[in-house]
Amino acid sequence: MIYFIGGLQNREFKYFDTIKKIRDKNTGIVENFFDADIKEEEKFLEKISFNSIFSVEELVVLKRSEKLKDLEKTLDYIAGLDLNKKEIVIDYGREDGKIPAKLNKKLESLKKEKKMEVFLFLKEDDRDIKKYIQAELGISTEANMLLEMIGKNPFKVRNEVEKIKI
Repeated sequence: MIYFIGGLQNREFKYFDTIKKIRDKNTGIVENFFDADIKEEEKFLEKISFNSIFSVEELVVLKRSEKLKDLEKTLDYIAGLDLNKKEIVIDYGREDGKIPAKLNKKLESLKKEKKMEVFLFLKEDDRDIKKYIQAELGISTEANMLLEMIGKNPFKVRNEVEKIKI
């Protein structure tokens, strides 16, 4: 399955949640992370296009895909591959919260064809952060107060919640 997670900074909660679900569902899955910002897209494409008879379950992640020149063609290529035993996560971050029209059209098309799951976070929203805190710590009213203290940065929230759980 291919997962496209895009939008503002709060998309990172969905990113972490998706990876966690994949890890839980497939214990012992081989993980590969690639970063388009440091020109690893060729290695990413090579990894997902190679299939072996003796292949194992793989999680392949492409971070910062917004740096790619023609993401629409890349998504078309990926959707056409035989992704047997592969889980692919594509992270697309935009600080302005705007997805280009051409990309949006391509995502809708792939979503309709059921070739990709698309999650877009185009508006600043505290609900996802609060839901994460409530689910992880089992609290409800204190979530707002905790959010005020630690801020809305997903990495910081996640780290602080992990510390509190211990």
